[in-house]
Amino acid sequence: MFLSGCEETPPNQESNENRIYIQDSNDDGNVAVLTDSLPDFSGFITGKSDQQLIVGLFTSGFLPDGDNLTSRGIFRFDLSEWNETDIIFYLKCVNIIGNPGELKVYLIDELDPLPDQSEIEDVSAIWNMIESSGREIAGITPQIGQWMNVTISKDTINEMYLGKGYMTILLKLSDENIDSNKDYYGFASVDYTPSVDNDQPYLFYV
Repeated sequence: MFLSGCEETPPNQESNENRIYIQDSNDDGNVAVLTDSLPDFSGFITGKSDQQLIVGLFTSGFLPDGDNLTSRGIFRFDLSEWNETDIIFYLKCVNIIGNPGELKVYLIDELDPLPDQSEIEDVSAIWNMIESSGREIAGITPQIGQWMNVTISKDTINEMYLGKGYMTILLKLSDENIDSNKDYYGFASVDYTPSVDNDQPYLFYV
């Protein structure tokens, strides 16, 4: 069972409420593939960046030929202090370009910290984890300047991550076949919080 939505501000933290923040810069980032080369999964992985975390379709401004890219977001959270209650995933949308539509939220198998792989290489191992291990949790349409929140049940977490150290969340557009290559969401990350530091993503539980 899950609930999802958007709100302008995160909840006030009380003594019996807990938050899990991302601990390392390489625990969130994105994997992007060359759109025009699909189904060849050539692309790159970004673990550290001072730019918004992009999920969707865009045209690169730093690759030599201005290549079209399709990007998915990844977030890793340490569950060692979790008390086995339901968890809410909070993420702030800071930018919307075009009409990216619905966003899908998945849990995937536990990943290692994301490498900074700036050269174009085969990224199929991570890209295809939705097919190999992904569990869809919610579909949501983020709003600019607001927090999206998705509730993940304790039962689902235990089924996927019992005995494991980290939970891994993956975000992708529901429709990745948009033609314009200018349809994406930009999110705050552990490295990119344009308003205040506590705009970074986190998990919330009581």
